[in-house]
Amino acid sequence: MWALVTGIPDIEINKTSSRNPLVVNQHTIISEFADYQKFYFLGGSLNWANIRGLLSNNIPDLQIHEEGSYESERIDVWGISDLSLFEEADKVLRQQQQPFIAIIQTSGNHRPYTIPEDNRGFEVLSPDAEEIRKYGFRSVPDYNAMRFMDHSIGFFMQQASQSDYYRDTVFVFLADHGNTRHASHLPPYVEELNLTEFQSPLVIYKPGAESSARAINTLASELDVLPTVASYVTLDYRNTTLGRNILDSRYEDQQYVFTVMFGHVPQIGIISKDYYFSMFTDGSKKRLHRLSRDAHEKNLLNDEPERAKKLEDIATAFYETANYMRYNNQRKRALPGNKQ
Repeated sequence: MWALVTGIPDIEINKTSSRNPLVVNQHTIISEFADYQKFYFLGGSLNWANIRGLLSNNIPDLQIHEEGSYESERIDVWGISDLSLFEEADKVLRQQQQPFIAIIQTSGNHRPYTIPEDNRGFEVLSPDAEEIRKYGFRSVPDYNAMRFMDHSIGFFMQQASQSDYYRDTVFVFLADHGNTRHASHLPPYVEELNLTEFQSPLVIYKPGAESSARAINTLASELDVLPTVASYVTLDYRNTTLGRNILDSRYEDQQYVFTVMFGHVPQIGIISKDYYFSMFTDGSKKRLHRLSRDAHEKNLLNDEPERAKKLEDIATAFYETANYMRYNNQRKRALPGNKQ
């Protein structure tokens, strides 16, 4: 959520940047949607990781819907079910008379994997546990919880399609991380280089634009979501951080994704179209690997020193810039007596 909202990689060693009170004041492209209603929907409480502070402090006109504000019944620690969350959100969005930007954050595919009794025809399956583990699922309940989230999204889109807002809305689907476990359908290098969690979907859907549908192979991350969406809806916006519009052809030769793995000493990296460079922030354990099914195992640090140095410089630049910008990306506030 930090990276999505601010456009800055979350490099905080102590859990997350949203928990750091010294960097909670941030500019976000969401605020550039000046004439839009702004909504945030979550099935549970917004108190986790101080996300409430991050959002409400920087989006003052944000309307928050969370546990306790819904008619639907709470089913577990995550609040109401994803299905109920989408249903509640749809009710609110149908009432709007002006453009809006809304974030609906699901959570039901986390333990305890609760499937509500009122599930709009969802069928729980019982596949072989060993078979589904091959594809990254921990257990059969984990598998069904993921299926139920997909079912809930389908239900939401079906309901939305019968509303007045549907034809004029751009729907964006994304995940905050990918599967962290073994999955046999992925190329070997993805798992062996610990890149599985960096693979996640981004789907942009505009009703009526199905004939121009295409797959976009550009490298991207959460940093790029808001600049891309704002550009897609032709919003004139101010981007102060590291995200970019992935639909802009000017960036085709600058496709890089910054990665960070936390520990006592963080490990940072850069994914390019064909290579992955990684190192610890103290400069140790530098590695360069080709993203290839047959040639990923060898560390090419000494074989391709110029490429390694280029990617090391980019990784370091991302890291140091992110650290600087966390303290220097404040939202502009109105002076007393002045309009903002």
